[in-house]
Amino acid sequence: MAAPVTSAATFSAGGGGITYASNIFGEWVQVHDNLNATAISSSVLLNPGSYSSTDIHPLIINVGTKLRVMAKFPTATSTVTTQPIVRIYGANQVPDSSGVYPTGTVFWRLDGSTWTATNLTVTMEASSANRQTDGTSAYTTPYSNDGYALLGAKSVLVLHSQATSVASTTLLAQVIN
Repeated sequence: MAAPVTSAATFSAGGGGITYASNIFGEWVQVHDNLNATAISSSVLLNPGSYSSTDIHPLIINVGTKLRVMAKFPTATSTVTTQPIVRIYGANQVPDSSGVYPTGTVFWRLDGSTWTATNLTVTMEASSANRQTDGTSAYTTPYSNDGYALLGAKSVLVLHSQATSVASTTLLAQVIN
């Protein structure tokens, strides 16, 4: 199991000496180290609390109402034969420091309205002329731009149901309001 990561947030101050979370802009944090690894089995996708991977970091939510994700991959990528496909789960409990969820944790899908909804295909642009880059890494467009509702989740788990063909691909997440 991988250690969980925590969403850092920036707050805007309210009037009269009261601080409230009117604007939240979380940092982009890495929630999956290797989208090129063997896909998570269908039995684990139906029971996400049973996952066992040092590549996956549950995201602990301190404050926020929505989640966005994007993939990061090498700029040297010129061919993408298989796009990564992920499922985004919310959970009613927080994992321990090893990333293990307590017995009785309830999960729900954040990227779909039902448990069996279509998974999110993270589209990676093969053409270097058509993608965002920082000179070292390329990035996908954040999914979804307005964010997936957290629906009261205390933590988030992202599992991949299809591996990408591109080595060194990671997944980042950001909590917003």
